[in-house]
Amino acid sequence: MQMFPIRKQYDGEKFGMKDYFSTMHAVKEKGIDNCIGTEEEVFDFLWDYQNPDITLFMVTLVSTVSDLGRASGQKSLFEEFADKNDIAIDVMTH
Repeated sequence: MQMFPIRKQYDGEKFGMKDYFSTMHAVKEKGIDNCIGTEEEVFDFLWDYQNPDITLFMVTLVSTVSDLGRASGQKSLFEEFADKNDIAIDVMTH
């Protein structure tokens, strides 16, 4: 938490967003001195951790995974989300 300090934003509950308090809840839930755990638990923890560098890393990670899927002929993560939630979208192809 010293290397990647939590973003000092305190009004997340008001806007339905993650903030300092939700990040501290995730940290305390995991245990500040405990190992994070499995790959999925690491992903979930980092997704909840509010820090500009961590957020950029996570957005880049998810975008890259989505792009790799599209490059191998699969649907993007957004397309999968839209299908699961019956949302009509137009997809541009190259």
